[in-house]
Amino acid sequence: MPTIQSGKFISAGTDVSALVRSDLDWMYVYNYTTSAAISGVGCQFYWQRGMDAGTGLVYSKTGGTDALELQDLASGGFTLFDTSIPLVSNAVATTASSNVAQPIISTGSTANLVAGNVVVLASIGAAPTICGVPFEVDTVVANTSFRIAWPLANAPGAVGGAGTYRILQSGTHLYDPNRKYVVDIASVGATTVVTTSTRHERTVGEEVRMYVPSAANGMVEINNLSGTVTAIDLVNNTFTLDIDSSSFSAFVWPGAADSPYTPAQCFAFGSEAAGNQTLLEDATRNVAQIGITLGGGVGFPAGDANDVVYWVAGKSDVTFVDDFS
Repeated sequence: MPTIQSGKFISAGTDVSALVRSDLDWMYVYNYTTSAAISGVGCQFYWQRGMDAGTGLVYSKTGGTDALELQDLASGGFTLFDTSIPLVSNAVATTASSNVAQPIISTGSTANLVAGNVVVLASIGAAPTICGVPFEVDTVVANTSFRIAWPLANAPGAVGGAGTYRILQSGTHLYDPNRKYVVDIASVGATTVVTTSTRHERTVGEEVRMYVPSAANGMVEINNLSGTVTAIDLVNNTFTLDIDSSSFSAFVWPGAADSPYTPAQCFAFGSEAAGNQTLLEDATRNVAQIGITLGGGVGFPAGDANDVVYWVAGKSDVTFVDDFS
């Protein structure tokens, strides 16, 4: 059976993201405000799967009559999104990586890359252990290089050769709090300080389980241990756990000879509430969203400020065919 959903909103004159429960194959949008006036402004819009992102069809009243004129929307139309899919940019060539705790990656193109982005490296000769891990970037030199933001426990062991990088789109994790890759663990007596490859997003009181299964990382003693976050440092991107790791072996960043290996990770699985009751729902909250973004403004699907807009979207019960040739 086909699935049909509908909704209504008052436009702010900006883009609107409509969330749907089961994906969609087609969508109609009706601007109730402009449909009541005789003008050349769009009052009905249509999209179906197979159309390019940002496009669609618009029905506008012709000047002085109620007749509708059909036109294409080349931009500002409809754009599907699914944040459960870890979308990445096309691969961009790199030429080298430095052998320091905050590796600098040389590249001839930094297009669309800015500080704060997350990248994934691949196929870097001599330094394979920095590949496959999402790293936040803190310094970008246009069309020259970028630097890994948070220091590894130690340099990767060798200058890397040519490879590639991709920009990982933000907001693509499925559950919140999501897993994080660990780049350093410091033992400071009765507590343990953890650094992650991207913003750790931890909060005081959360319960975190450590996953360090490979001897290549050292500190295997902490594997599968859990602790409560007692402090966070947003400047250095660290959080402190009430795990006594003073007798553990040192954590290290593996070298090329250790590849392949399983990277160290950490998982938030609950929070400590009053009375030391452990709550699990915050660690399994699905934050993925499926929907479609409607372009805002006069003559576009999301409409102008204060326009009353209705929409109807559906999921067909047949397989979509995008080419009959």
